[in-house]
Amino acid sequence: MKFTSFSALVLSGLFACGAASAAKTFDDFNHGPTAYDSMGELATEPHLVAEFKDKKFVCRSEEAATPQESPAAAAAFRQLVDYAAIGDAKDHFWQDAGNKKKREDLLAAAVKAGSWKAVWLDTVWTLRYPASPEATTQANATLQKMIDQGVPIATYTWASSLYGRDYKTMYSLLSTAVDRGSPQAMTLIGGTLVPQARAMHPLAKTLLECAVKQGYAPAYASLGKLAWMEGHRLDAYRLWA
Repeated sequence: MKFTSFSALVLSGLFACGAASAAKTFDDFNHGPTAYDSMGELATEPHLVAEFKDKKFVCRSEEAATPQESPAAAAAFRQLVDYAAIGDAKDHFWQDAGNKKKREDLLAAAVKAGSWKAVWLDTVWTLRYPASPEATTQANATLQKMIDQGVPIATYTWASSLYGRDYKTMYSLLSTAVDRGSPQAMTLIGGTLVPQARAMHPLAKTLLECAVKQGYAPAYASLGKLAWMEGHRLDAYRLWA
């Protein structure tokens, strides 16, 4: 019994030492050197800096600024989403003309039922694959109307389409979308600031964390990159996981 007790004591001590060693190793791993490389204090894009350098950000949810769907509209849009999910999971599903026609009919039905989400989707689809100049003009007008109504994702959609053409307007609209709670806009701006502007990392982090609070998973990628750059390797892997 004495031998068993002694063995147990030794083994217990060894496991405790091993656990302490592992904990120390992980702790060291999570406090490594920073990795800023040649990053500047501020981003090089002047319109980005002008719009966000002194921004007083308040985390808001896009739900508060998003129109509510009626039960009928929500049900019609859900039918479209469910059918699209089935099709996307099957190879060559959308090459069948009948399947494409059914998707178009479900979208039209959701629009008719009054779903603003369906209207937004139809507008984006039309702008991406315009059937005619008139259709493009109408889609632009519809999207502009949704922006005027304050719909966050519509503001983000319009802003992101301006990339490479009008940075001043783009960043102004993205700032508006951020204020309206758009997690897409928060992730875009936060993800842009992380590798470019060390002095703006606090803003980037709060933007990304606000997007994560809304369940927007893509924001984790840039949060992980920020943790890695700050030397928090373990935190980075946890965020990416």
